[in-house]
Amino acid sequence: EDIDLIINFDVPHDGEDYIHRIGRTARAAAKGIAYTFVDETERKKFKRIEELLGKQVPRGIVPDDIKAIQPAQRPQPTKKRHGKSR
Repeated sequence: EDIDLIINFDVPHDGEDYIHRIGRTARAAAKGIAYTFVDETERKKFKRIEELLGKQVPRGIVPDDIKAIQPAQRPQPTKKRHGKSR
C-alpha cells in the first residue's frame, strides 16, 4: 500500500517481474510513477518488455550532471597453488 514511486536501477530479467514491480504504484486505483534506468547493454531486454506490454514506455534522458552509478567491483578470488593462497 501507499507506494507511489518505483526506481529500477537495472532492467528486470523477466517482463512479468517488471510489470509486477511497476504495478505496485497502481494498487486500489492509486497513481504513481516508475523509473527504469536502461543502458546500452539492456536495450534489447527492455524492448522485449515493451513488446509484452504492447506499447512503448515513455523515455527521458538522465541529465549530464548526474553521474552513472557503477556496480561495486567484486573482489577477485585468489589463486591457490598446492592448497595455499598466493
